[in-house]
Amino acid sequence: MILLAAAVPAGTETLVLSGSLEWQGRHTPSSPLLRVGPLVPSGLLRELADPLGFDAGSYVFEERSGFTVDGSSTARPAGFVCLPPGAIGVFGAPLEEGGAELGAFLNSAPRKPWRAEAAAWFSEPPAVRFGDSWYRVNAPFPGGQLLDVGCRLRTVLPGISFGATFGGSLGTSTGPGWLLQLNGTAAAGPLEVSFFGGGSGGYRSPSGTVSPAAWRASGRGRLAVSESTAELCCTLEIARPGFAPRPYLAERLEIGVVYERGFRVADGTRGALRFEAAKRIDTDPQGNGREDARCSGGFSLSSGRLGASVALSWSSQSGAAGRAVVTFDPAELAALEVQAGWSAHERASRLAVSWKIRPAS
Repeated sequence: MILLAAAVPAGTETLVLSGSLEWQGRHTPSSPLLRVGPLVPSGLLRELADPLGFDAGSYVFEERSGFTVDGSSTARPAGFVCLPPGAIGVFGAPLEEGGAELGAFLNSAPRKPWRAEAAAWFSEPPAVRFGDSWYRVNAPFPGGQLLDVGCRLRTVLPGISFGATFGGSLGTSTGPGWLLQLNGTAAAGPLEVSFFGGGSGGYRSPSGTVSPAAWRASGRGRLAVSESTAELCCTLEIARPGFAPRPYLAERLEIGVVYERGFRVADGTRGALRFEAAKRIDTDPQGNGREDARCSGGFSLSSGRLGASVALSWSSQSGAAGRAVVTFDPAELAALEVQAGWSAHERASRLAVSWKIRPAS
């Protein structure tokens, strides 16, 4: 990728101009038995890689376990997935931070209404480097080999589904850890209700990281009528205890609403409106709270290969900001994108032009 940028002072603000020419993606050889390229985990493997990192209604709980090849990524190192006949897959890849990983996964033949999956993931991530601070909430990964194992069960019935994920980790330089995640969805007509709840104790992902939360719970209600959709979401996170005793456990509570409406403007042209508002309350181990309220609204149009969107946002921490984007995709092998933005917090305006070239498949 070729990138050019310049900052031009404009009174009390700054105008940032940038342009880029990017060769997007790489050729990724694939066959029914072997796939080669940058790997992206899905299903159970994605849950093991990002413990307690999901909310109610996330698609990860419905995904089939395995890996997809992301040909658009040029930064992630290439790996391989071998899919012999049957339900077993084998994978391997170098890690972005150094080291390597190797493992296998199993997708059992579904027997309605049940589905079962399992995985074993061996990795050797490098030790985490940190500064001179003597106090750490979570012990940094000291390096060494890690073994992550997991399984999940899911049942799907008319109007309701439920799933449970169990995981564990053990390292040559770390103690054992556990992971438990539960999720479910119930739907009746235009209304859908989802929940997620989970806990973790010392579990380390294949990259050596630990979830900052010890417990996480999330709920979502969704009402869809015609082309309008309204959602109410609530998430509660409770942090794990630190090394030093504190009066309370740090926690985070977030409540948000989202409203979307799509409509037809003309033949071949669609429009969409989106409004979002949320409030977040963070409480530290001393019981001190910090609040952040934010809201945003946007409008977008799409017609064939041309698209445009405008969005305005406000946050009690960073103030107001705006963004406008125009995209033009004249051919399947190239795309032009122009972005303009403004931020009161940064006291800067930005204009960026990018031309992305995609390789032929």
